[in-house]
Amino acid sequence: MSNFLLSLLFSLGVGAWVYGKSQRRNGGLTQQSLVAAGIVGFMAFIVFFTVVVTIL
Repeated sequence: MSNFLLSLLFSLGVGAWVYGKSQRRNGGLTQQSLVAAGIVGFMAFIVFFTVVVTIL
């Protein structure tokens, strides 16, 4: 599996987890949850991609 695909799958998982947590916490405000999940997912992608490239 390529580094990009591995990082993408990890970031999608983190984004989905953050989306679920923020939906429960803020009372179901979808737009706010999507923005938070997108930002955290992108940051997770960058961090995980850097770690994977460094290790492998």
